[in-house]
This record gives sequence, structure tokens and C-alpha cells, in this order.
Amino acid sequence: MKKLLFLGLCAAFSAQIWAADDANSEQNASTLATSRAPIDMTAADAAMMGSLKPGAADIDRVRALCDDANATACVELGRYTFSAAYAQNGGEIGFIDDRAKVAELLAQSREIFTKGCEAGSAEACGELGNMYHASGAYYGAADDARDDKMALEYYRKSCNLEAGEPCAFVVLLNKPACEADAAACLDSFDGYRRVGDVASARKMAVSMCERGAKEPCERALGTLCDGGDVASCDKRKELAGK
Repeated sequence: MKKLLFLGLCAAFSAQIWAADDANSEQNASTLATSRAPIDMTAADAAMMGSLKPGAADIDRVRALCDDANATACVELGRYTFSAAYAQNGGEIGFIDDRAKVAELLAQSREIFTKGCEAGSAEACGELGNMYHASGAYYGAADDARDDKMALEYYRKSCNLEAGEPCAFVVLLNKPACEADAAACLDSFDGYRRVGDVASARKMAVSMCERGAKEPCERALGTLCDGGDVASCDKRKELAGK
């Protein structure tokens, strides 16, 4: 999985080239999207990903692909829009040229990443997790509050689609729920398991048993055992004999 974008962004794109479509244009585009055949990504489209230029043709093409539920295009377009918001800060956190514009662009990028996540992109889901976890206030949109509940939801979706950095955030953000309810530790277990940390996953599973969450504990140990972890198989037998 590509490293998520939020830190170290290059402010190469200007927000001035991003203009929101008016209500009629959006309605027309929506109508066309439901009536036309799916758009196939060409070799030229694929080459364009990761290096969008501030030209209308490039942007319009990628927007059309994203509207057609092309997850790759949505990730690219979302990152492009986010970088435009970052450019509004003069490329520096804390220097705000236009706070309202930053908020507008962040809202647009969040909407675009949502399309990508719904289309099955782990990267788009992870970017959404980052946006909710960091909050727009970090990037200059003071009214955009941090929401760790939503961040955990999207990090979980990303982790389930593809193991990577979001899995670590699942463990981190799920810690309060895990401490309050042993059964809730199953999310933390999955976070460890998905990145291949079998020892931590097994430890989390055993702790669920020790705290009385027998069903999720047995399920977790069974998953590890089925995956070839002998220690989990032995622990499951040991607990079954009690």
C-alpha cells in the first residue's frame, strides 16, 4: 500500500484551478452517470495517476472515472484536492490564506475519498481515517472537529481490505473500547493479525479469555490456529479442558 498522503505533502497544485460544479452541472453529471456505459481506464489514464497536472482535461477525465466508481481515480482525485487545501496554507501548517476555502476543499476531498472507499480502495478508506483522526483544524479548518469514532471505522475498513498502516491505528484507537469491554478487543486482535504480529494477536486473544469474553477469545484463537500457529492451537485445547 502506498504511504498515506497526509504528512509531507507537496504544495505543487494551486487551489485556484479547483472550482466546484454548480447544482445543475452536478445533477446533469449524475443523470449521465446512471445512463451511460461504464468508463474503462486506458493506459494513458493509468500513466496519469500520481502525476495529475492542473489542466482541465486531466481533472475532468479523472473526475469522470471517479464518478464511475473507479477507486484508483477517486484516490488520485482526493489527494489532488487535498493538496489544493494544503496549498491554501502556503504549504505550511499554521499559515492560513483562506480558512473557508480550506474547509471547502477538505470537504470535497472527504467526499471523493468516500466514493473511493465505497468502491473498495483500502487507500481511500485509510485517507478518510486520517482526515477524521487528524481533524480539519490541523490543516486550517477550525470547525472540522476530530472524530476518532469515524476514524476507527475507516481505518478498520482499510485494514480489512489490505494490511498496512491503518491496522496499527485500529489497535491504537480501539484501546479505550478494549479496556472497557473484553469482547471489543476483537478489533485490536484483527489489527495485530492483519499485519502479521501473531504473538501480539495471540496475547490479545488470551486476554479476552482471561477477562471472560470466551466466545470472541475462542474465535480468535481458532483463527490463529487455522493459520498454522501451534501455540494458539495448544492454548485453545488448554482452555477447552478447563
